[in-house]
Amino acid sequence: MIGRILTYLFLVALIFLALFSATNGRNHYVLSQNSVKTIGTISKTYCEHHQEFEYKFQINGKWFNGIGRAGVDPTCEALRLGDSLDVFYIPDKPNININEEPRAAFQNELISDVIIACIFAGGLLFGRRLKRYLSTHKF
Repeated sequence: MIGRILTYLFLVALIFLALFSATNGRNHYVLSQNSVKTIGTISKTYCEHHQEFEYKFQINGKWFNGIGRAGVDPTCEALRLGDSLDVFYIPDKPNININEEPRAAFQNELISDVIIACIFAGGLLFGRRLKRYLSTHKF
């Protein structure tokens, strides 16, 4: 029993690390620890594509872009080109940026990655047990 629990926890940790590295987890973590706030403007909207929009902002005379998602308030349809919004960026890497509060974004990413890792690891272990069961029982 202990071995199964340890196997499950190992799988969860391994899958979590893979998800965290492959998703925005690392960037959100760095932004939550060391970001600067500035004002950006909406440059394009893609409301039909997951309520996404593009924004741009300027740092030391150089323009940077980012992609954000509209929420309930305001909705994507309510956004207008040129509308201003808060942008958080890493001072020495402004191309790593986000248009939402970094700590909240990091917590959301962390929770999502943990839940997905637990479900996926559980599915792997269930599949393994199911395979073993089916190989020993004839139907």
